[in-house]
Amino acid sequence: LVVQGSVDIIRDSKMIETLQIGHFFGEISLMTSRTRTADVVAGPNCLVLEIPASTFFKMLTTHWGLALNIALVSIIREDAKT
Repeated sequence: LVVQGSVDIIRDSKMIETLQIGHFFGEISLMTSRTRTADVVAGPNCLVLEIPASTFFKMLTTHWGLALNIALVSIIREDAKT
């Protein structure tokens, strides 16, 4: 979760997106146990919050709106790869 600054998402040596405060990354790998689908490069003065897998999955089971949002973003990101 980007708390401060921004991160660039890099796939196949191309910058495909910049994520700002409040955006998240790493959800696809976390939920599917697959290798990551992109690299993330932190911008200057960037601060991110790492959420442990156990906490992440507990949040998904107790906050359905959050779970739905993460699922939708994951689908959009996966579709963008093709």
